[in-house]
Amino acid sequence: MKAFILTIFPDLVNNFLSFSIIKRAITKNVLEIEIVNIRDFSNDKHKKVDDYIYGTKKGMLFKFEPLYKAIEYSKNKCDNPYIILPSPKGKLLNNYIINDLSKLKELIFIAPNYEGVDQRILRFINEELSIGDYIISSGELAVFVILEAVLRKLTININSFLDDSFSLFNNPFLVEYPQYTRPDKIPNPLNYIFTLNVPEVLIKGNHNQIIRNNLKNAISETIYKKPILFLNMLKYLEIKKKGNKKYYLNKFFSFFKTKELDEILYDAIFDNIIPS
Repeated sequence: MKAFILTIFPDLVNNFLSFSIIKRAITKNVLEIEIVNIRDFSNDKHKKVDDYIYGTKKGMLFKFEPLYKAIEYSKNKCDNPYIILPSPKGKLLNNYIINDLSKLKELIFIAPNYEGVDQRILRFINEELSIGDYIISSGELAVFVILEAVLRKLTININSFLDDSFSLFNNPFLVEYPQYTRPDKIPNPLNYIFTLNVPEVLIKGNHNQIIRNNLKNAISETIYKKPILFLNMLKYLEIKKKGNKKYYLNKFFSFFKTKELDEILYDAIFDNIIPS
């Protein structure tokens, strides 16, 4: 993958490139990256790239001209780039979008600052993406959230994703189940009469029981923490009947029989009605 990051803080971006998955991707030649300093395309003698906003709102905006020239410079070094602007007004980032972006060969990221960019620049980008319904000052941080998620798809073994949130059990609508490490028993700091124990099913080592337990707990966590995801999962499962037989159209959980999956769903819902 080839990526361009258009920024007014090239030193900040350079520092980010020396960490984690991004550094690994560059080292392994999975990623080729170019930092483009937007100020280099300013005609102003002070290399100014921002100006006041028309209207009543206070603050500054990226000017159209230097940003457009920086985009054109990057596009001229590509065959078919996809141009992304992080923005709180954009489509909310999710696993589907990350999957699509990971299949592309050329990405151009604009790292916005101030109050954002001149609206006219949106004619020359492909997509606005939001990393969440909140505001941050640094567009560089938003760029690296998106880029890091994309690179993870390219650098980590595909089997690892089957244990991650949003791809767990081949299902895009589940968060990860609770996890534990050693020791299996810890004194409760708030009440030493009791201990905090790892669930017994995980210690016994019955593989089938562990998978069933993990799925039930993942569904339970999703219901409790992200109920909209759970409702989406039920919609996509779509139960159909054929004669006396019931089956699920979308077999995310192909290794579970319909009756067994019914029991797991029931147990997960019941856990949220009467929590342990």
